[in-house]
Amino acid sequence: MNYTREQITKILVTISKLFNSFYKSYGRCYRIGSEEFAVIINNTEIDIEKLNKAFFIQLVKYNFEMADMPLVSIGYAQMDPETELDQALSLADAKKRVFIKERLSYLY
Repeated sequence: MNYTREQITKILVTISKLFNSFYKSYGRCYRIGSEEFAVIINNTEIDIEKLNKAFFIQLVKYNFEMADMPLVSIGYAQMDPETELDQALSLADAKKRVFIKERLSYLY
């Protein structure tokens, strides 16, 4: 689907608000690219897979209210403080590719 500039802005603002409201109690949220967001979570006890699935389900429910919302892809990287940012982003991209393949199964 091709989106107008206004639709893109509305989508990004909506996703940003949902992202921040969902993840802010777990860590610090950032927009790291034009269409990419990140959250830094220091609590290693959190089940990241479960958390991301819950966020995806919340977003899908919101999609029904806003018909032009696209599906999102979620990637993550668990790392220690010595990990380089490029390596962390590579790990997150690999997880994102897996998420894309599996995301519809999260709804059932």
